[in-house]
Amino acid sequence: MATRTSTSLRHAALVLDSLAPLAPARILDIGLVCGRLGLTAHQVREAVAAEEGPRPATATLEAIDIAENVSATHHRATYDRIHFGSAAETLASGAQPWDVIILNTSSACAHPDLVELCLDHADYVLLTGELPRTRVPTGMPARSTHLVRRVVSDARDSEATLLSRANPRRVGELPGADHSLASTRDELDLLLDRAADQSFELGFIKRSRAYRMAKRFRESSLGLTLARLKPDCVLVEALGESAGAAKGSEVWLLHASGRPDQPSVPWDFVVHDGDWETKAEPRRPHGRCMVTDRAAKLAVRIGPDPELRLLRHPWSGKVRITRTGRSETIDLYHPTGDVLSVYPARTPMLPRQSAAAPGPVTSPPSEVAKPASFTPYQQQFIEAVRKAAPPAIAVTIPRYLGVTSSTANLFEHCYFAPESPVTDPASLTEDDLRRHADVLLACRVNRVVFSGGHETQHRLVQLIRERDPSIRCDVFLHYSYPQFSEDHGWALMKLWIDSARRGEVYSIASDKFGFDRFIKSLGLRGHVLLNRVNGPLLGPPLLPDSPREVGMWLSGTTYRKIPHAMLAALALMPAARLHGAGLCPRAMEVIEYLGLRTAGVQEAQISHDELFPRIRLTHLTMYVTFIECCPMLPLESLHQGVPALTGPNSHLFDDNPFLFERLVVPFPDRAEVIADYAERAIRERGEIVAEFKRYYPEYEARSKRSFEAFLAG
Repeated sequence: MATRTSTSLRHAALVLDSLAPLAPARILDIGLVCGRLGLTAHQVREAVAAEEGPRPATATLEAIDIAENVSATHHRATYDRIHFGSAAETLASGAQPWDVIILNTSSACAHPDLVELCLDHADYVLLTGELPRTRVPTGMPARSTHLVRRVVSDARDSEATLLSRANPRRVGELPGADHSLASTRDELDLLLDRAADQSFELGFIKRSRAYRMAKRFRESSLGLTLARLKPDCVLVEALGESAGAAKGSEVWLLHASGRPDQPSVPWDFVVHDGDWETKAEPRRPHGRCMVTDRAAKLAVRIGPDPELRLLRHPWSGKVRITRTGRSETIDLYHPTGDVLSVYPARTPMLPRQSAAAPGPVTSPPSEVAKPASFTPYQQQFIEAVRKAAPPAIAVTIPRYLGVTSSTANLFEHCYFAPESPVTDPASLTEDDLRRHADVLLACRVNRVVFSGGHETQHRLVQLIRERDPSIRCDVFLHYSYPQFSEDHGWALMKLWIDSARRGEVYSIASDKFGFDRFIKSLGLRGHVLLNRVNGPLLGPPLLPDSPREVGMWLSGTTYRKIPHAMLAALALMPAARLHGAGLCPRAMEVIEYLGLRTAGVQEAQISHDELFPRIRLTHLTMYVTFIECCPMLPLESLHQGVPALTGPNSHLFDDNPFLFERLVVPFPDRAEVIADYAERAIRERGEIVAEFKRYYPEYEARSKRSFEAFLAG
């Protein structure tokens, strides 16, 4: 195991100090906190046993990892048990609640819904992570019905925040407690005494004859009929039907409130027929919920913007929700388990993020909601994705031509954000990004891959996961190591690595061969995606031998893609004539000064629709650059039947000696070497294109295997 830094040692001590006073027998680690800090189950047990007072015989340390084939060996050795799958699936499958759930996040960055879910399944929740460097809104749940103990390490670089709904008094008694409900011990005792008084008062009222008579009336058919006549009534009809893969027809109503920020109404004030039963559920509002597996009705009078919460699971059936004469039928089936929020006063009643969960949906794929903010392109994309139901969709920035070409050839469904190549992604506002997040959530997919790694894509990851933490988000980087020297490039690299460490990003993929090994060395999931080009392989274009038409197609000039050695090579080829686009002003000046022959040379980039016909006007493409991940242009040019020279900085043709010897220039800064390679490639272009046609199916198969491994990882 790697040596831990002083920061991680302090953080590990902070975690142990927080766990020890709680005497936990069963601990669940979401985010592999202990594994990342170098803690083992044995160390946790020792820390717990060192405290005075009653101790568990053994404390078990469990963890959640997304998939079995990505759990690192040292993580397997760290835990007594590792659950594989999403946090929601694991929590739903727990036969008994955990004593402590550890979340790999600070309180400022925690997602309130995930915290609430953990509080439903554990006596205590421990949030622990690095403190954000800038002030951000707290991630605490809106309903602060628990006491908080907050501890910050000496270096103020990490924190531990302890929450409890089941035992707030115990948390309040711990040293350093910050009482959200009471500032002193006396006030806490007074608060608990007051709660006991209110419990007795409520029980006394419920035992009264007047209350019991009113309750019997509400449960009668007449009470149900009269309730339905009220304008603020919401009618819930269990249809007693199942659909698709559902194993039953159950409907579970967990919560009914007048507004989303209100507690649920008491179940005694829900009017229903005799086919509904009240089921004890200690962790639900008022300790109960309403359940039926038959055709049954209930009505509840609540507020102007009511919220219903319904359980979804494999045995769920259909339910019809009606308010003010408007009805929607919802299929509650879910393959693993989920809680669905329904808003009967809104149109549609289901928010888009709720509809994104797997399983049958409430309307056919072609019937997509058409909010005014969706453009025709966005609407068409949503419909196409829903119809195809792909394992993943990709998001790219069309302004970046090579990145977009790489992405579109690998992923069948590729979403442009922004839509136009003219738009700078940095100009996207927060409202723009939220609209793009709406589109991606409306697609109802389980995995979204962000290609390019722009800052706006990272914000999209956050927006999506805030609303649906079950969606996997990956980043597909087109990146090379020298970019660490760039301030912006290095900042982006750290942004995505830190995001992966926090669990926001599931994996980091790259088209730079071997970059996956670098990512894995950091303890993260890394993948390589080998670029390919779809479409037919064309033969060499029929052109006269002279002049020698040479294309130079760039997406811009940087220190990584400097064209000047190639331009100097053309000066050594008197019979050559240059075609080109994307050349900087200095390159245009060099062309003019050297007196190079040209045929359609410009500074502006050109689209692929224009590029491919122009490639067919040439004998050779020159793309001998200094730094690359894996360039698309050589593959695209060869698909058009035109050989392409490239630099020695990618994996292209390294498994084919014939092509490697003729197309990969070993010295990209030596004009005479480039010129010699160019002359040979033009002379042998027929043989080169023929060999590429023979070789490409093998390479394409490698590319597809890399893509399948990425999806499976």
